[in-house]
Amino acid sequence: MGSVTSIITLLLTLLIGGVLGVSLLLGFGGLIWYGHQRLQAQLAVLRTVTEGFGGHFEPRSFRRHASGRIPTDDGTTTVTFFQTRDESSIAFTDIEVPIPICVPSVHLTPETALSGVSKALGGQDIELGDPALDHAFVIRGISEEVRGLLSPEICSQIARLRDLHSSRHLELALEPVRGGSGMLLRVRKKEWLTDEDLLRTYISVATELASAVRERHLAPWRAASEALGLTLTEEPRKLTLSGSVHGVRVQATLELSAKQRWLTRIYAETRGPPGLRLVHVDHGEGASIRLADPVLGMMVHVSGEEPAAVSALLQSAELTETLLPIVHGYPGSTVTEDTVTLVSRERLWGRLTERVEQVARLAAQVSQRQAAGSAQALRARQASTGKVK
Repeated sequence: MGSVTSIITLLLTLLIGGVLGVSLLLGFGGLIWYGHQRLQAQLAVLRTVTEGFGGHFEPRSFRRHASGRIPTDDGTTTVTFFQTRDESSIAFTDIEVPIPICVPSVHLTPETALSGVSKALGGQDIELGDPALDHAFVIRGISEEVRGLLSPEICSQIARLRDLHSSRHLELALEPVRGGSGMLLRVRKKEWLTDEDLLRTYISVATELASAVRERHLAPWRAASEALGLTLTEEPRKLTLSGSVHGVRVQATLELSAKQRWLTRIYAETRGPPGLRLVHVDHGEGASIRLADPVLGMMVHVSGEEPAAVSALLQSAELTETLLPIVHGYPGSTVTEDTVTLVSRERLWGRLTERVEQVARLAAQVSQRQAAGSAQALRARQASTGKVK
């Protein structure tokens, strides 16, 4: 009797265990099925929005994240749904919009409780003077370039992005394209944007922001081109203005170095005394020609093959007034017998037109003074020859 009871108990135990096992398997399978269906529904949103913009959807695989690639006039905008491959498995939406020319790099990350600690320890946070953005983001980059780029109009576009769905983390970055030319505007949200209207709006606003950044970068150069009648040439890492101002051939360039630093150069052709070289006093080598104006002599270093001609050239108060803001104001700038060159490690944002005109005016003054001095010297020689005769 006892053995029968044991057998029945064992069978019941096995039956109950089997039922529980099947229930667990069904429950686990149901969760997997639900998760798969939910994932497919979320990715369907990305597919629908991408194809609505005329783009191509690339499904998720073991080696890549699901993404949408949308063709634009400036390249391909990429929208990606991805999750971090760690225990936290945080979901993000990345929108990367191409900008075909290089602009200043900048990173905006959300202000957090730890941001104050970071700043106290020397961490960077550029203040724009826009209370809303200064409070919302930690801003990093080269200060003068970032402040020049992020105009009130650009800040307004950024605030619009932030306010679209302010309940979650938002990052923005302008970065060079890896292994390519131009820049990318990356907008990152700490979630998958699975609402079609919201995702569509984010893509549209990000595209508008990228366009506004490009226009802001080009604005001073287009303004100078129109104001001075110069030709503007755009390259991914270089902008060039060329033509004539005050009858003088000029060229201005803005170029991004390999170290991601901007350099502005403005050249103008001139005709000065032979061997002339005039630079900031700290950039001179050897003895400087003695000038009639001792104050000017303390600010610039001058050399040349004809000291008398150089000294006579710099006796013009009008020429000196044009000269000092260039050579003393921008150390590294030079005046030689054939070229006036302004060199600036700044972008000259709103001062570009003024500086190009100023360099051209100085080049014209040098040529005119030199021509007048040469004519005067010729007359003196002719008079001296006549007396000898």
